[in-house]
Amino acid sequence: MSMIDKITTALEEAALGYSMNLIRLVDGVSTYRLAYSDGEVLEFDNTDDLYLHVAAKKRRVQAHAVIEALREPTTNMVLKGLVRSERDDIDLTLEEVEEIWRAMIDDALATN
Repeated sequence: MSMIDKITTALEEAALGYSMNLIRLVDGVSTYRLAYSDGEVLEFDNTDDLYLHVAAKKRRVQAHAVIEALREPTTNMVLKGLVRSERDDIDLTLEEVEEIWRAMIDDALATN
């Protein structure tokens, strides 16, 4: 599977569950509760801000899914890394190239 296909699949499968409820209506002022499937619960006084928050969180979930999909390099990516290391007189194995790649991706995931 190409990296583009892997990323496309990751984006399609990135899920963000949430529910929104009107919890208070006092003197024409509404309060909405937003509950995400990960347990985060927030309150908003309007739906515009609520939906902006949902959109931002969905983008983060999708970004995380893309970086996670990148964790497994394609065969061609590893081979190009090996060729580059040999050109720079660095003696690496295919496994070492893969390990270096995964370490960089793991760091990107850890510092989200």
